[in-house]
Amino acid sequence: MDSWRRQPADDFRPVTGSASRQLDRRHAQPPSSVAAGGQAPVTTVNRFAALDPDAQALPRPVFGAGRSLGNPMPTIMEVQWLHNRGNPTKGLRPDIATVESEDSLDIDYDLFGDRQLMQRILDGKSKLGQALTDNHLKRARTMTNPYDRIGKTIFINRAAVKLAEIDAACGLTSNLPPPPSSPTSSTSTPGYPPTVIADLCSGPGGFSEYLLWRTHHDARDDVTAVGFTQNPPPAENVDPEYLESIRFWADKFHPLANAAHRFVTHYGLDVNQGSGNIMDLANVHGLAAYIDSRTRGQGAMLVTSDGGISVRGNEHRQEVLTRHLKLCEVLCALHVLARNGQLVLKVYDVASPFMAGLVYLIHCCFRRVALTKPLSSRPANSERYVVAQGLLERRPANVIEALEQVHERMLSGECVSEIVNVAEMFAGGFREYLVGVNKLHAQTQAEALEALVGALPETADESAGGRGACGKGAGETGLVRACLQRWKLWEHVKGGAMGGR
Repeated sequence: MDSWRRQPADDFRPVTGSASRQLDRRHAQPPSSVAAGGQAPVTTVNRFAALDPDAQALPRPVFGAGRSLGNPMPTIMEVQWLHNRGNPTKGLRPDIATVESEDSLDIDYDLFGDRQLMQRILDGKSKLGQALTDNHLKRARTMTNPYDRIGKTIFINRAAVKLAEIDAACGLTSNLPPPPSSPTSSTSTPGYPPTVIADLCSGPGGFSEYLLWRTHHDARDDVTAVGFTQNPPPAENVDPEYLESIRFWADKFHPLANAAHRFVTHYGLDVNQGSGNIMDLANVHGLAAYIDSRTRGQGAMLVTSDGGISVRGNEHRQEVLTRHLKLCEVLCALHVLARNGQLVLKVYDVASPFMAGLVYLIHCCFRRVALTKPLSSRPANSERYVVAQGLLERRPANVIEALEQVHERMLSGECVSEIVNVAEMFAGGFREYLVGVNKLHAQTQAEALEALVGALPETADESAGGRGACGKGAGETGLVRACLQRWKLWEHVKGGAMGGR
């Protein structure tokens, strides 16, 4: 097989030995674009003794009956940063492994995680599929997960709240370049390139809504957003409910997002005259050209991507079924991002060599990367977020060329199982990092699933309806308020705009 291998001439110095123990002590150093603006970094701590034995551990969230035992609950997601000490994309070359079919694509869960934990997760998902109705499942969520009460607050959907938490933990908006008129700006020239955010596969638009709302609140109306998602032709027979879920609905954004003047959509340039299909490279190239035209060739300073497909009945294969989509999202991000830009990408599990390799390539392209899960993301699901900051090179040609090669082979029907040589990922601390965060997330997910499954019998009893619908006391109300304060949302929602899906 041909996997990613590094040539000896590379100047990258991996984090190993004692350097790896400095991982989180040094993670607060921002990308150069942030340092220039003088923004204060956000500090988080490390749970892994192997990486930082002296770090103070954050409390772990507890779900189900354990919540009544007085366990302290965190109010913000935990972020573990993995730093890049050079430019490791230099000298990489592609190495692609394939298998006969999707059915033969088995995952060795001990390679980047823990097989026993994953089996608990798979068992829990199987039992959850036996829930009586969706209503019973929603009631069980409320009974076992206090964070579920946060809902969508003032925004169009819950995705906006997740990004608000990621922003509070990672400083996405504070890491944007200062406006041209700012004393900390590197230039005061009127022609200075505007700051543009690209929002991929994110209909109906919660990510864009939050970012426009936040930057308006921070007096940054110079920041604009470009939305890119599916745009089926009117003649196609598309389910209206599905259409509503994938298209951007800027007219429903919060009024203070000022979307009418700060948000536009672009659907690419494929043969369907802009279908918004991210798996068509003509659309990706068309979007990149459009963003170049808006930024005078600089590119977008932040890319967010929230792509997903329906896996109902195949939840245990979510990572495998979405891997081609995720590759295209990363490929598009590398085409449109500016140097020193940031990326937020939704993924699932990251237990397979394919997805581990994709995250590894992101790590190679950026100054720092984290695989994390917001508290506002339901703990029983496999959703995770890759946050990468400080793109080292605009449009890294060898990485883009290799990912496009993988994409074309998958389009032709090949079942690609690896895009990076596994031995490559074992060097430099990457596998140690990935195993650590995967075990942490899997442990929480397994416990949340077991609590959810355990609550289902109670939801079948109508007498539990009242408790299930509320499921809160003063402690949980206080937790919701503490979270929203930490995420800089409380002052805007305390008037009562809570709830929703």
